Amino acid sequence: MRIVFVCTTNVWGSAMADLMARSLLAQWDPDRNLIQIESVGVRPQIGAVIPAPAQRVLAGLGLRAENHRARWMTSEVLDHADLVLTMGAIQRDAALALHPLRLRSTFTLLEAARLCDALQVEVPLAPEFEAHARAFVAGMASLRRFHRAFDGSDDLPDLIGNEADIVAVAEQIQACVARILRSLVQPYAKTGTEAPGVQPTATAVA
Repeated sequence: MRIVFVCTTNVWGSAMADLMARSLLAQWDPDRNLIQIESVGVRPQIGAVIPAPAQRVLAGLGLRAENHRARWMTSEVLDHADLVLTMGAIQRDAALALHPLRLRSTFTLLEAARLCDALQVEVPLAPEFEAHARAFVAGMASLRRFHRAFDGSDDLPDLIGNEADIVAVAEQIQACVARILRSLVQPYAKTGTEAPGVQPTATAVA
């Protein structure tokens, strides 16, 4: 399975989600044979690095960010994605404009976390992981119309601000990523049953 995170610049939200997901999967899927992670931007500066304030926040979470470089969102990237998770509705719409056939596998991060909670996946949905992952994404898509949020409430706040604000949003991203990956991977994980350092509490949507 391939998950692609999307934000505007690929140096803030999607880059953070990328690094957080890789860190969790290093513990839950050490052989990296279940899920691959990518992140891209709608309008990135190609090759840009994660800004220093965000790098400091990530370092506080035990994540090294100096090797990340911004990448463009392309139709080819989306074509190979099984699940596309965007930081807001604008990026979701941009991804769907580029690849309309991905409607049932493209969600905002907050939306996906909410739908994942509604699915309540505790056991494998199929004997093989790829089939389980497809059923998981299809299940989220089928629940979407029953769990809609108010306009704008599926958007993560902008990360441009003071470091305390960045920490708050980073923690929100981390909690959502952990909830989604836990439901996807945990039935097949070789090690660990909880997300280290992340509480599986629901994320409030304003």
